[in-house]
Amino acid sequence: MKNNMWMKFYMCAFLHKTTGRKLYKFGITKFMDVLKRFSKEESIRYGRDPDQYDDFEISCLASYVCTGGAKQAVALERQYLGSDGKYPKGNFIVETALNEQFGKYSNMSGVTELRYLTPQQAFEAGQSIRDMVDSLQAEHKVEKRMIYEQN
Repeated sequence: MKNNMWMKFYMCAFLHKTTGRKLYKFGITKFMDVLKRFSKEESIRYGRDPDQYDDFEISCLASYVCTGGAKQAVALERQYLGSDGKYPKGNFIVETALNEQFGKYSNMSGVTELRYLTPQQAFEAGQSIRDMVDSLQAEHKVEKRMIYEQN
């Protein structure tokens, strides 16, 4: 992953169509449209099963463009998912949470980044990402204002 390339950090909800249970995924992608990362076309392009996400209705809840490149995006992902992050993996097993056969999702891309969160945790996580976006937009407006004032 090139460090000079921007990346997008995101939080998505995965609604399991059979049980109605919701899991959350934090991750990074090169796509501006986060949901493209989960498309059949991209799965095929990366040699993955195009039907790997068919059991889920996926929605993007929040995302943040990491202008600091891959290094910044990976650091953010660690903040949320790392062993000392906000939502470490622990003993969480997706199939157990969804009452599915063990191993059903073992080849699904991003499965280790899925987490069960309480509604309050999900709200707080999404809000923290939206706050980063608001902060970046506020900084950008200040920078623009300074440029205009200098001209």
